[in-house]
Amino acid sequence: AAGEATLRDDLKAMYLNDTNRARLKVVQALAAKHKVSLNDIVLAYLTSQPLQTIPIIGASSSAQIQESIKAISLKLSAAELAELTVTA
Repeated sequence: AAGEATLRDDLKAMYLNDTNRARLKVVQALAAKHKVSLNDIVLAYLTSQPLQTIPIIGASSSAQIQESIKAISLKLSAAELAELTVTA
């Protein structure tokens, strides 16, 4: 993917693997299912955990902050959370 080609070598070494590629496909499918962004799914993954999780978001614009606030209302089911623990 074009995104992979733009990564620094140290990041490629840490994150480019079959497991993460499989997880990306699940994130993309869930985003399409819920009609939200990939970032929304990632934030929902964190906030839908059985134990309280308080993610710290970073934003470079007010639009990004608004998107993150909107994403908080998305709750993933236990089955969806399990899909995201896929290993290649």
